[in-house]
Amino acid sequence: MGIILQILSVVSFSLGNVLWKLFHVKSNIFTIISKRSFITALLFLVAVLISDSWQATLFKPYLTAIALSIISFWGLYFYNLSIRILKAGQTTTVTGLTSFFGVVTSIIVYQESFNITLIFVSLLIVSGLFLIEDKFTFKWSKGTLYAIIAAFIWGTTFALFKIPVEQIGSLQFSFVLECCVFVESALIVLFSKNKSNYKLSKKELIIVALLAITTFSGVLLYNLSVTKAPVSVISLISASGPATALLFAHLFYKETYSFKQYIGMGLIFVSVFLLAYLF
Repeated sequence: MGIILQILSVVSFSLGNVLWKLFHVKSNIFTIISKRSFITALLFLVAVLISDSWQATLFKPYLTAIALSIISFWGLYFYNLSIRILKAGQTTTVTGLTSFFGVVTSIIVYQESFNITLIFVSLLIVSGLFLIEDKFTFKWSKGTLYAIIAAFIWGTTFALFKIPVEQIGSLQFSFVLECCVFVESALIVLFSKNKSNYKLSKKELIIVALLAITTFSGVLLYNLSVTKAPVSVISLISASGPATALLFAHLFYKETYSFKQYIGMGLIFVSVFLLAYLF
């Protein structure tokens, strides 16, 4: 069940990634994030109130949830620093390491085993990630460093999300997470010196609302999945995000890819199928 939830989470996040293409190239990303996270936080608040699932618990678990949420946001920050230097595909490929930092974290923190099957699947995923970025050539630069930092932050914090989810519940933690994302991105916008590109058109505001919906489902499904399946397996399934996003881009924008890229996508989807079948 946890694996199915995570696959659906990847689908939701990938749909959101496709929506980013619709924003004007000069639109400020932190304005978009702050508006999106504000809507998403409201959706989670409504969900918590309707479900009447707010747990009366000690304040310490909420401190853990807030700390992890604040740290996780900086993965997004470094990702965007990277994407301004490297091509989007190169940044996406390098941040594919997120899943492997997640696996290492799950082994250290939760004492999960990493057997030969997971090693084989990991090799398939790595091969697929490098194939889908058709002209990828690894070159050390600031952009590469920023992408690795983003992958490390996301991989470790997302793996650790299991702790606050089990302590305060998936809905409550999701609400805390999106509130932190909103506050941090809004502060960046507030204290920015140049606000000339911080306004969004009506069309972009509609896209923000759609993006909030895909984020809402992606976050909730992920937070539910980590309590129902090994975090190492959940982390590896996350690596299918780039391939899923390319598939949606093909369906929605009629984008075409090289034979090598289709092979890469195939390897990643086969990896997900193996994980779903074996676990």
